[in-house]
Amino acid sequence: MVQLSDPGGGMEAAFSGTVTVTRDGCWTFDDEAPLVFPAGTDLVDDGRAVELSDGTVTRLGDQVRFGGGFVDIDSRSGVAAECADGDSLILWQ
Repeated sequence: MVQLSDPGGGMEAAFSGTVTVTRDGCWTFDDEAPLVFPAGTDLVDDGRAVELSDGTVTRLGDQVRFGGGFVDIDSRSGVAAECADGDSLILWQ
């Protein structure tokens, strides 16, 4: 999932862990919350990696560190039903 626009401001949480994917194709962080990438992110390498707007490529299974935060999933979040197991998602900023 990708943010449709830059939300402005910044979240202050620091994340360090592994980018994973569920059987349904939902990108997650450490097999937990759904992961939403920044606006301008593209899916590359036949869906096995994403390229952020700054050119950084992150592949499934990569150990990553990034800033962001948790947000509640609601009807406006655009999270596919199969990806919305819990009540929150992680925004990568």
